[in-house]
Amino acid sequence: MKRLKRNWIVIAAFVIFVFIFKYLVPLQFEYYLERDLITFSLKETLIIIVIIFLISILVFYRFLSIKQDKIIRITQTFGYATLVCFIYFVWLHSLVIAIGLFTNRIISSKPTLEKFKITYIMPNGEVGIKSINDNYFEKTEHKFNKAQLKNLKEKDTISIILYYGLLGKKHLNSKKFELAE
Repeated sequence: MKRLKRNWIVIAAFVIFVFIFKYLVPLQFEYYLERDLITFSLKETLIIIVIIFLISILVFYRFLSIKQDKIIRITQTFGYATLVCFIYFVWLHSLVIAIGLFTNRIISSKPTLEKFKITYIMPNGEVGIKSINDNYFEKTEHKFNKAQLKNLKEKDTISIILYYGLLGKKHLNSKKFELAE
């Protein structure tokens, strides 16, 4: 009976894990420009990996057998900690980033205007925009509503309202761009 209960727990955990990766993680990415996602994921991921590595070294060193030789114990500790970081990076990286992105959007502070130049407009709703501030080019899909798309022309300059979040990263208030008049 315990084995059946344990199997149901594993199956339920797997279903929840798949739901989170299939629906919730991609949903968070829609609120951000690509350049903000890149800067968020690089810096925060490295910090999180270092923290996980240090915690796992402490945990594994503490719970490995004290009777073993000290060199073997240190080697095993380092190996287990590296394995935990690898598992984190492969499986949980995007989940932790999505949680960070969601946390960033919890509290929005002052809105800021950022100017972009329209480089191209495709019939399927894909629009290429280039930031005037830092010349970063971004391909956007379905970020403009139909009324906005009708009024856009190539080489137009637009101002998009972005909000600074709790962690200091800019994000959209909704999945669509808010254009300033």
